[in-house]
Amino acid sequence: MNLPVSVFCTVTLIVSTAATILEAAGPGSLKVSSDRTPITARPLTLTIKASKELESILRQTVADRDKGLRLTIEKVRRPAKRAAVRVYLGLRPDQNVPDIESNHFVGTFSFFGDDEAEENSFFLELSSSVRKLVEAKQLSTTGDLGITLVATPIGTKGDLADVAVSFEGLRLTQTKGTKN
Repeated sequence: MNLPVSVFCTVTLIVSTAATILEAAGPGSLKVSSDRTPITARPLTLTIKASKELESILRQTVADRDKGLRLTIEKVRRPAKRAAVRVYLGLRPDQNVPDIESNHFVGTFSFFGDDEAEENSFFLELSSSVRKLVEAKQLSTTGDLGITLVATPIGTKGDLADVAVSFEGLRLTQTKGTKN
């Protein structure tokens, strides 16, 4: 079977909400266990600690436009209240969450209709965001990488007081054959 080149993963880093256990997950992979902290209106920043694997992925993404970088938010459970989740890349822990016009903003995901599954994984392409942030000197290829998730209301009168979006973890996957 011939598959498009972009589906072949070369390196994967797996990140979850808390670094309670750190273990190798195979060649070029890193796995961090999760404490299942939900996404709420309060920004949740997950940090991938600097490593040779992360540095290699980021450097290759910046240098080679044929390399893609995909973020997967895994096993997201439908919240009881309608909400979307905004994703930001490379924010410092002391930095306020910027608006969606910022270089740090990657994208938004949400559940759409009532017939959609109770649990889904969502994918966001990070290549262009990584390149923009490195070029603007807002992200280093040699340091930690923060991924910030924030629940936002859907519609103009959304109330997020008790919204909690549960998820299993994050996965960074370097891909071949994308032109971003």
